[in-house]
Amino acid sequence: MKDYAVVDLFCGVGGLTYGLIKKKINVVAGIDFDKSCEYAYNQNNKGAKFYHINVFDLTPEELGSFYPKGKKKILVGCAPCQPFSLYNKKRKNISEIEKDSKWKLLNKFADLIVATMPEIISMENVMSLKIFNGGAVLKNFTDKLEKVGYKVSVYDVNAQDYGTPQRRKRLVVFGTLNDKSIELIPSTHKSLKRQ
Repeated sequence: MKDYAVVDLFCGVGGLTYGLIKKKINVVAGIDFDKSCEYAYNQNNKGAKFYHINVFDLTPEELGSFYPKGKKKILVGCAPCQPFSLYNKKRKNISEIEKDSKWKLLNKFADLIVATMPEIISMENVMSLKIFNGGAVLKNFTDKLEKVGYKVSVYDVNAQDYGTPQRRKRLVVFGTLNDKSIELIPSTHKSLKRQ
């Protein structure tokens, strides 16, 4: 992994960055619009640097500038998922969600991927993204990537199966420009059934 560098979009306080660094993966930047995340991100993720930028305003050139010269690019992120969440009590219908600018961040993420062409991408979101608007939003995201040559894999993941002490089901999308698509490793922990 020494040939790669990672930028973490929508990084928050840096949970994903922290996991990557623990696996000796070089994360060079975390980008988020919430300035209050900066202190925790920088304190807990030595070597990576927090940048207070709204991803809506991030240009491909600016994103590309975070990667050191000669390094292969990995771009990861979890665009805000509240518009797609089944737990969003305010959600009434698709037209109301479409007025919420947060859902457009997923489209912006896809546009940045296409413009910068990182070798590997990873995106995580709520499971209901698969069914939101009949699956059209997720399909639009994956179609954009496949159209420019990415091999895309989509997984339903229960984080409990990988050692997280909670039942947390998430949608995980990987994309690669390499010859083979990225496969999710088998479960590392046995799920406990609720008593």
